[in-house]
Amino acid sequence: MKVIPGTSLGYQPSDGYTAGNGTFMKDDMIYASKLGAVNVIKNIVSIGSVVDTKMRLFLGKIVKINASKATITIYVDFDNQKLALDVNLLEKDSGRDNLLQYFKLGDILQIRLLSNIYDENVYCTTIGSDVGVVLANCSDCFAKLSIVSQDSMFCSSCKNIEKRKCVFAS
Repeated sequence: MKVIPGTSLGYQPSDGYTAGNGTFMKDDMIYASKLGAVNVIKNIVSIGSVVDTKMRLFLGKIVKINASKATITIYVDFDNQKLALDVNLLEKDSGRDNLLQYFKLGDILQIRLLSNIYDENVYCTTIGSDVGVVLANCSDCFAKLSIVSQDSMFCSSCKNIEKRKCVFAS
């Protein structure tokens, strides 16, 4: 059975079951704490991965950002339903000291997952030419920006040039 966080799994400690990885106890019932498939081995209830999505590309929107961390919401198909999933941008090997110089709140990015979407903490990267900003608005006039290189975008309305880490096919 595939489950989402918060799903009651129907197992109770009073019946001899124990909450394992990816689960939690509430009101004498075991619940899922992450996406995945229910596994019961020797009365230990846990949530395991259904599909490994590591290294796949996704589109997402930056919903939180500061100099050192960005959170991106992606949408994934899970058991015929769309779920929003927050992913942490991990850029430690990129040479980018300040994420705010390369990304802005609301930017749409193509990202590469570095971990499985069923893990409790999910990480992604924009290291590589096939990942980065694909759609953004001008910081001055809010018009759509056009990608002009792998590290800049141009606003045709106000002629502003903004630094961004872009998807760029030469």
